[in-house]
Amino acid sequence: MKKLLTVLLLLCYAFTVWAQDYQIFIDNGVAKSVSIKGDVFTDRDVSKVINRAISNLQKETGGSIELGSGYFFLNDEITITGWTNNQPPNAQITITGQGYSTQLVQNTKGKNGIVVRNAASIVLKNMYIYAGRNSKAGILFDADENSKASVWGGTIDNIFVQSNSLTDAAVHLKNFFDLNVPHLSVSSSDNHGIILENISKTVSYGNSNFGFIRSVASKAPYAGLFLKSSNANSPINLMTFQNYQCVGSYRGIYSMVSARNVFQLVDIEDAFQPIYLDGSQLGGDTRYTKIMGGYILARDNGTAITNTLYTGGNEINCFVEDDQNRILVSDASQYRPINSYNLQTFGRGAERVDIKSPNIPIRFERVDGSFFDNRNK
Repeated sequence: MKKLLTVLLLLCYAFTVWAQDYQIFIDNGVAKSVSIKGDVFTDRDVSKVINRAISNLQKETGGSIELGSGYFFLNDEITITGWTNNQPPNAQITITGQGYSTQLVQNTKGKNGIVVRNAASIVLKNMYIYAGRNSKAGILFDADENSKASVWGGTIDNIFVQSNSLTDAAVHLKNFFDLNVPHLSVSSSDNHGIILENISKTVSYGNSNFGFIRSVASKAPYAGLFLKSSNANSPINLMTFQNYQCVGSYRGIYSMVSARNVFQLVDIEDAFQPIYLDGSQLGGDTRYTKIMGGYILARDNGTAITNTLYTGGNEINCFVEDDQNRILVSDASQYRPINSYNLQTFGRGAERVDIKSPNIPIRFERVDGSFFDNRNK
């Protein structure tokens, strides 16, 4: 009986060990890959070892890679390129770490950390990614204006990206579709935290869900979250953000052409321009953004909510700190669908606004129960 239990325990251990198609770990500075089929590959170039495993999985129907704890210093980019023509894809690659104890470090000049392209379906989970001063993005979903989606279906979860890159955002996602991001934290010292971008000439990409997102970027003009599109007829759209957190950035949410995106809750503090919605005469507008609740605190002499001339139909409902040193709303929109505001304030008598059109409805509901409504003037 004792021997039988021992055998069962060993079998359980074996199944646990081989739960992934590839296991990759660092041993005395050398990366070692062990496959479920018994293939062993070692090299001091960590990116070479990981890319070899990805390439082998792309020859089949996809599969899983598990990274061990430790520092994975990258000499090159980890690249996943979609290898099927199915829409949606019927194959997927999963790369999973051990939480923040799995640390991918990209210090190579001009290189990104992880790059995904060509309508790949991916899962990135449980790891820390660092992008150095001369490197590029920690995660890049790459595409050009004529290509199809970079990612079609997949997940980013429990990822922390820290970046000191001088040239790129910590996370830059282009032309993605059907993406689910339950938990992503980002900190960028010298660029945007997260860029979500549509560069297609014909398709409005987006259509994705973001859960808890925390993003920080520091100096002007960078934002924790930057939504942008290069084509007025194809704005990035139909994204839902359940809980967006940003503290200390110059801008919290910055949009340059987007449409029909919903923020269920925001917490944006100590930003000079917490919400900045914009567009351009040639590039299109930011329209129909909905912010359904949350808290906004602008820095002294800052503006809490900005809608420029190239905006329309945006609805903002949240609590905004008010005093003499802040403008609560600046709205220059004209001859477009009307932006509207339903804001809660302390009501210190400092509800300063700069509104170009008298038709734009603004209501301030104070904590004492009184209210200000510019439509009654």
